Amino acid sequence: MSAVSQPVVHLSAVLRSPLLDRAGERLGRVEDLIVRLADGGYPPVTGLKARIGGRELFVPADKVAKLEPGAVSLAGERLSLGRFERRVGEVLLGQDVLGRKLVNVEADPPRLVTANEIELACIEGWWRVVGVDPSGRAQLRRALPRRLRGVVGDRPFLDWSDMEPFVGHVPSARLRFSHRKLANLHPAEIADLVEAASHEEGEEIIEAVGHDRELEADVFEELD
Repeated sequence: MSAVSQPVVHLSAVLRSPLLDRAGERLGRVEDLIVRLADGGYPPVTGLKARIGGRELFVPADKVAKLEPGAVSLAGERLSLGRFERRVGEVLLGQDVLGRKLVNVEADPPRLVTANEIELACIEGWWRVVGVDPSGRAQLRRALPRRLRGVVGDRPFLDWSDMEPFVGHVPSARLRFSHRKLANLHPAEIADLVEAASHEEGEEIIEAVGHDRELEADVFEELD
């Protein structure tokens, strides 16, 4: 369960929602939220990937006035929006993390969970990823029409600080993420995770501990 006390917003309630200007007029649509995982802690939202006039544009986080279920509102009279490009260390929450596996390193024993929902909270004026909901209820909520998503009640979610995401499929983040939490697990726990993971995920786990040759050897010794 998360220790975060701030009100949370579900990622699924923001994706593909209207992007509004300061006057409340629709500019376009929110395609995805961009976060920087390499910073550690609760990853900050660095901006939005938006579709405006048929183009994919980058909206900096400091231009977001309100991030609410069903709409995102921008601040300022004038906006200078550049073409969207992935930057080093960043991932797209909807495309790269939502619906994918993560490692819950604080579970006993550590185990794989699926991010059926991603939870966001505004902490000291900055939107951050604070948790994931692996429950089937979260998956159901994502499948509902947007107007009905509030009908499915909320549940306690898993704190992001206990999670280790897989980023091997994200070219912009792969070489910038150290998997420090995985390296602190017992070799037998790491081996169990490798055996429970897909082939690609298992390779990423092995690669994550590969910088420690002794640990890597111990993990291989534990593998069936």
